[in-house]
Amino acid sequence: MLVSFIIPSYNSTHTVKRCLDSIYALPLKPEEFEVIFIDDCSTDNTVELVEAYSQPLPKEKGVNNLILLKQPQNNRQGAARNRGVSVAKGEYICFVDSDDAVAEGIVTAIRLAKELQTDMTAFHYINANEQGQIISEKEHLSFAPKQIFSGIEMQNKHPYWCSAPWGYVYSKAFLDSSNYPFAEGVLYEDSDFISAHLYHAHHMAYSPDTGYIVYYRDGSTTHSVSY
Repeated sequence: MLVSFIIPSYNSTHTVKRCLDSIYALPLKPEEFEVIFIDDCSTDNTVELVEAYSQPLPKEKGVNNLILLKQPQNNRQGAARNRGVSVAKGEYICFVDSDDAVAEGIVTAIRLAKELQTDMTAFHYINANEQGQIISEKEHLSFAPKQIFSGIEMQNKHPYWCSAPWGYVYSKAFLDSSNYPFAEGVLYEDSDFISAHLYHAHHMAYSPDTGYIVYYRDGSTTHSVSY
């Protein structure tokens, strides 16, 4: 299997269909990918929506490529992502937040990662409002197409580029060898995870095609904080 999309979720009733639709619209064959959806004890009908979504999906060799996992207790995104990685069968890993969406450029980045055998591959992304209007567009990295660079080189040239896990395609072998999981039970665990993996990534590349859409909405835990 080429890639596993890992989606941690808590109370995503209003966004889960958009997120899943964006993945299943990608130019990937059903047998090339799996979607691992980890529900973190939602109190709305997120689980029911995911179960209903999975019913009409094509089955490959009798197995649905949408996998729903339910956390025994709420322990935030870090724990959910760790569980997803532990069961993933893909050669590459993509993290997707349930209130965001992927774009076709993520497949370009996955194919590039496969071609160049990278530890991590970065890709372009945009920010949008709930109506789909582009709020801002991330600057492009200065690396040439198919140029190989290290995570430290990237940090030196672009120290404020992306500290979120969804901004990269990861080699599953690289994640397993680094053995540095997400911190669990806390907010803003992303920066720690990204910093550690950029430090250890010796083989990186960059795809300038847009692969991800960050949707900004009121009440998102990643865009607000309670002091």
